[in-house]
Amino acid sequence: PATNRPLLGTANLCPAELEQDAYETPAVLVHELHHALGFTDNMSDWFINGDGQPIPKDKVVQMTVTPYGKRRPMIITPTVAREVRAQFGCQALPGAPLEDEGGIRSALVHWEYKWFQGDVMVATTPFSAYGGTPVLSRITLALMQDSGWYDVNWAAAGFLEWGWQAGCDFVNKTCTAY
Repeated sequence: PATNRPLLGTANLCPAELEQDAYETPAVLVHELHHALGFTDNMSDWFINGDGQPIPKDKVVQMTVTPYGKRRPMIITPTVAREVRAQFGCQALPGAPLEDEGGIRSALVHWEYKWFQGDVMVATTPFSAYGGTPVLSRITLALMQDSGWYDVNWAAAGFLEWGWQAGCDFVNKTCTAY
Protein backbone atom coordinates (compact mmCIF):
# COMPACT_ATOMS: atom_id res chain seq x y z
CA PRO A 1 0.00 0.00 0.00
CA ALA A 2 1.05 3.60 -0.62
CA THR A 3 2.40 5.29 2.49
CA ASN A 4 3.09 8.75 1.04
CA ARG A 5 6.32 8.65 3.05
CA PRO A 6 8.99 11.05 1.83
CA LEU A 7 11.45 9.16 -0.33
CA LEU A 8 13.66 11.98 -1.57
CA GLY A 9 14.72 15.32 -0.17
CA THR A 10 17.25 18.01 -0.94
CA ALA A 11 19.23 20.39 1.21
CA ASN A 12 21.22 23.36 -0.02
CA LEU A 13 24.18 23.55 2.34
CA CYS A 14 26.75 26.33 2.22
CA PRO A 15 30.16 24.77 2.97
CA ALA A 16 31.74 28.06 4.00
CA GLU A 17 29.09 28.53 6.69
CA LEU A 18 29.35 24.95 7.95
CA GLU A 19 33.14 25.04 8.20
CA GLN A 20 32.98 27.83 10.78
CA ASP A 21 31.89 25.56 13.59
CA ALA A 22 32.58 21.83 13.56
CA TYR A 23 30.16 21.30 16.48
CA GLU A 24 27.27 22.97 14.68
CA THR A 25 27.61 21.11 11.37
CA PRO A 26 26.15 17.75 12.52
CA ALA A 27 23.19 19.50 14.17
CA VAL A 28 22.45 21.46 10.99
CA LEU A 29 22.61 18.28 8.93
CA VAL A 30 20.30 16.38 11.32
CA HIS A 31 17.90 19.34 11.34
CA GLU A 32 17.72 19.52 7.54
CA LEU A 33 17.42 15.74 7.25
CA HIS A 34 14.34 15.83 9.49
CA HIS A 35 12.75 18.36 7.16
CA ALA A 36 13.42 15.97 4.28
CA LEU A 37 11.94 13.09 6.31
CA GLY A 38 8.68 14.96 6.77
CA PHE A 39 8.95 17.73 9.37
CA THR A 40 7.31 20.23 7.01
CA ASP A 41 4.30 22.51 6.96
CA ASN A 42 2.15 20.02 5.05
CA MET A 43 3.36 16.92 6.91
CA SER A 44 0.07 16.34 8.66
CA ASP A 45 -1.73 15.92 5.34
CA TRP A 46 -0.06 12.54 4.83
CA PHE A 47 0.22 10.86 8.23
CA ILE A 48 -1.05 7.28 8.39
CA ASN A 49 -2.15 4.97 11.19
CA GLY A 50 -0.91 1.43 11.86
CA ASP A 51 -3.29 0.07 9.22
CA GLY A 52 -1.91 2.43 6.57
CA GLN A 53 -5.03 4.58 6.59
CA PRO A 54 -4.80 8.40 6.53
CA ILE A 55 -5.05 10.14 9.89
CA PRO A 56 -7.45 13.10 9.72
CA LYS A 57 -5.55 16.38 9.86
CA ASP A 58 -7.54 17.52 12.91
CA LYS A 59 -6.11 14.51 14.78
CA VAL A 60 -2.57 15.66 13.98
CA VAL A 61 -2.54 19.45 14.28
CA GLN A 62 -5.02 21.86 15.86
CA MET A 63 -5.13 25.55 16.53
CA THR A 64 -5.10 26.14 20.27
CA VAL A 65 -5.37 29.25 22.39
CA THR A 66 -2.73 29.81 25.03
CA PRO A 67 -3.75 30.86 28.55
CA TYR A 68 -2.61 34.38 27.61
CA GLY A 69 -4.85 34.49 24.51
CA LYS A 70 -2.46 33.73 21.66
CA ARG A 71 -3.59 31.34 18.92
CA ARG A 72 -1.00 28.72 18.10
CA PRO A 73 -0.79 25.54 15.99
CA MET A 74 -0.08 22.42 18.02
CA ILE A 75 0.80 18.83 17.13
CA ILE A 76 -1.62 16.68 19.15
CA THR A 77 -0.72 13.15 18.08
CA PRO A 78 -0.69 10.58 20.90
CA THR A 79 3.05 9.95 21.19
CA VAL A 80 3.94 13.63 20.85
CA ALA A 81 1.39 14.53 23.53
CA ARG A 82 2.73 11.81 25.85
CA GLU A 83 6.33 12.96 25.44
CA VAL A 84 5.48 16.65 25.91
CA ARG A 85 3.59 15.85 29.12
CA ALA A 86 6.56 13.83 30.36
CA GLN A 87 9.04 16.56 29.39
CA PHE A 88 7.30 19.30 31.37
CA GLY A 89 5.62 17.22 34.05
CA CYS A 90 2.24 18.63 33.03
CA GLN A 91 -0.57 16.23 32.19
CA ALA A 92 -2.83 19.05 30.97
CA LEU A 93 -0.79 19.74 27.83
CA PRO A 94 -2.53 18.66 24.61
CA GLY A 95 0.66 18.43 22.55
CA ALA A 96 3.63 20.34 21.15
CA PRO A 97 3.27 23.83 19.66
CA LEU A 98 4.79 24.71 16.33
CA GLU A 99 6.67 27.93 15.72
CA ASP A 100 4.19 30.56 14.56
CA GLU A 101 6.59 33.38 13.71
CA GLY A 102 9.32 33.92 11.18
CA GLY A 103 7.47 33.49 7.91
CA ILE A 104 7.72 30.56 5.53
CA ARG A 105 11.25 29.63 6.61
CA SER A 106 10.31 29.14 10.26
CA ALA A 107 6.58 29.13 10.93
CA LEU A 108 4.84 25.74 11.05
CA VAL A 109 8.04 23.82 10.23
CA HIS A 110 9.79 23.95 13.61
CA TRP A 111 8.98 23.45 17.28
CA GLU A 112 8.13 26.56 19.28
CA TYR A 113 11.41 27.92 20.62
CA LYS A 114 10.04 29.04 24.00
CA TRP A 115 9.09 25.44 24.77
CA PHE A 116 11.88 23.47 23.15
CA GLN A 117 15.17 25.36 23.37
CA GLY A 118 17.94 22.90 22.75
CA ASP A 119 15.95 20.62 20.44
CA VAL A 120 17.48 20.18 17.02
CA MET A 121 14.15 21.10 15.38
CA VAL A 122 13.75 24.68 16.63
CA ALA A 123 14.16 27.43 14.05
CA THR A 124 17.04 29.32 15.59
CA THR A 125 20.72 28.78 15.09
CA PRO A 126 21.42 25.74 17.25
CA PHE A 127 23.87 27.50 19.57
CA SER A 128 22.18 30.91 19.89
CA ALA A 129 20.41 31.45 23.22
CA TYR A 130 20.53 27.87 24.45
CA GLY A 131 24.30 27.64 24.20
CA GLY A 132 24.61 23.84 24.20
CA THR A 133 24.73 21.16 21.57
CA PRO A 134 21.19 20.61 20.22
CA VAL A 135 19.62 17.24 20.89
CA LEU A 136 17.33 14.99 18.92
CA SER A 137 14.66 14.86 21.61
CA ARG A 138 12.01 12.28 22.37
CA ILE A 139 9.47 14.87 21.20
CA THR A 140 10.99 15.07 17.72
CA LEU A 141 11.27 11.28 17.58
CA ALA A 142 7.62 11.06 18.68
CA LEU A 143 6.56 13.14 15.68
CA MET A 144 8.45 10.80 13.36
CA GLN A 145 6.83 7.77 15.05
CA ASP A 146 3.34 9.27 14.88
CA SER A 147 3.71 9.99 11.16
CA GLY A 148 3.19 6.27 10.61
CA TRP A 149 6.21 6.21 8.33
CA TYR A 150 8.98 5.31 10.75
CA ASP A 151 9.81 3.07 13.70
CA VAL A 152 12.16 5.21 15.74
CA ASN A 153 15.05 4.16 17.90
CA TRP A 154 14.13 5.68 21.26
CA ALA A 155 17.61 4.96 22.60
CA ALA A 156 18.93 7.55 20.12
CA ALA A 157 17.04 10.37 21.85
CA GLY A 158 19.06 13.02 23.60
CA PHE A 159 18.04 14.55 26.92
CA LEU A 160 16.26 17.88 26.47
CA GLU A 161 17.21 19.79 29.59
CA TRP A 162 15.11 22.88 28.82
CA GLY A 163 11.92 22.81 30.90
CA TRP A 164 12.49 19.29 32.20
CA GLN A 165 9.75 18.61 34.76
CA ALA A 166 9.23 22.38 35.24
CA GLY A 167 5.45 22.06 35.46
CA CYS A 168 2.51 23.62 33.65
CA ASP A 169 3.38 27.21 34.53
CA PHE A 170 6.64 26.90 32.61
CA VAL A 171 4.80 26.65 29.31
CA ASN A 172 1.45 28.21 30.14
CA LYS A 173 2.73 31.54 31.42
CA THR A 174 4.61 34.20 29.54
CA CYS A 175 8.36 34.25 29.99
CA THR A 176 8.16 37.36 32.19
CA ALA A 177 5.35 35.92 34.32
CA TYR A 178 7.19 32.68 34.98
